[in-house]
Amino acid sequence: MENFPLIIIGAGPTGLGAAWHWHRNSADKCLVLEASDRAGGLSASFTDDVGFTWDLGSHLQFSHYRYLDDVLASILDDSHWNQHQRSTFVWFGDRFIPYPFQFNLHHLPEQERWDCVRGLLERPVGPPQRADFSVWCRSVFGAAITDLFMRPYNEKLWACRLEDMTADWIAERVAVPDLADVLRNLCLSSDQSNWGPNAMFRYPRRGGAGSVWQAVAAKLPSGSVRYHTEVVSIDAAARTVVTGRGERFQYGTLLSAVPLPILRQLMQCPESLRNVNRLRHTRTHIVGVGLNGRAPSSLSGHCWSYFPQPAIPFYRLTVLSNLSDAVVPTTGRSWSLMAEVTEPDEKTLSRDEVVNSVIAALESLHLAARSEILSVWHRRLPFGYPVPTLDRDVILDETNAWLESVGVFSRGRFGAWKYEVSNQDHSFMQGVEFVDRLLHGSVESTLHPRIIASHSVTAEESGALSEVTSCG
Repeated sequence: MENFPLIIIGAGPTGLGAAWHWHRNSADKCLVLEASDRAGGLSASFTDDVGFTWDLGSHLQFSHYRYLDDVLASILDDSHWNQHQRSTFVWFGDRFIPYPFQFNLHHLPEQERWDCVRGLLERPVGPPQRADFSVWCRSVFGAAITDLFMRPYNEKLWACRLEDMTADWIAERVAVPDLADVLRNLCLSSDQSNWGPNAMFRYPRRGGAGSVWQAVAAKLPSGSVRYHTEVVSIDAAARTVVTGRGERFQYGTLLSAVPLPILRQLMQCPESLRNVNRLRHTRTHIVGVGLNGRAPSSLSGHCWSYFPQPAIPFYRLTVLSNLSDAVVPTTGRSWSLMAEVTEPDEKTLSRDEVVNSVIAALESLHLAARSEILSVWHRRLPFGYPVPTLDRDVILDETNAWLESVGVFSRGRFGAWKYEVSNQDHSFMQGVEFVDRLLHGSVESTLHPRIIASHSVTAEESGALSEVTSCG
């Protein structure tokens, strides 16, 4: 039985970040076990039989961390990237409104404009210190913006009532309106769309988002990542993992990037991890539609758009071919759309149900015609987004305390279960900072931004080699 000081489950950004940093700071070998045939995890990409490349959702490269920037620069030169200024919209009524919605109210009909402004004027003074997401929205945006956009969009995305979600995850994820900016844009009919950390982003010229992580994995020492190697059980007492092939590996420390409910099953510890099943998450369908010809003028220059309306199945629609013309089989003569659909908790949707509803909606919105379709690609993600419910942090604190007592550490989008630090850059740095903690006792600044902020610890002091940030 092979023995490793560190075994990592999952070759997504988190696992690769940990493996990369380990191999540059330790003379010992670590091992990454990956069930699929490629690196990337939820950031992997796939090319269909017609020649269209698809991602598992909208995955862009923008970073809060110099460490990650330096890693990628050492592997991929500028020729690998397309640089984009974000051009995103919200579909409202019969038109596209520049995103963020709350900064571009002059595009609304007159009555809705006044309702939104009145709601902002009637807000209570200052947002509540602790509140559920519903209370937070009404305190920050007022009643009209909440009812017109924030509630319908977020309840569609999360498949969860706002009242059941905490507001602790917001940070850079939601644009908080400044009344002066809102009124200036309204009076001057001026668009404001450059908000947020992804106002400028990169996307690979070829290979989709997953090409980045395949390039990172390829630079690890030979044999570091074993593909087609699914972990089927973990014995925490013996510190061993067993794979579907019957292989057994012994570890000193185990880093898991698999979803916490799956980790619970693998460890066969139902009582110790019983509260993990109370954590909520979305299930997401990705539908790629490859089309003949060119995108309509209504989508010219669009990166992606948000659709809050319940009657439209997708919450986000990305014009993937606008991010790179190499994701289609014939540049200039084909184009592609990628729709993301949240599956409701009460019903499992079939592929045909989702695909047919997406195509029908694209036709009704005059965004694509069925007769132009060259390819349809579908993938159901059993885990789409971790939902920041009111009891999430209590469950995570209890769960991680027990896991760490037996030498198991859970990180990544569904390992840490913190949506606010689950972008690709955050996930990679969770792996890096975990290794720093393991080797040097450093603080994991990405995983615990509130602790860092409350103690005013810098990245240099924590040894995390990253810019301290609370979200992304």
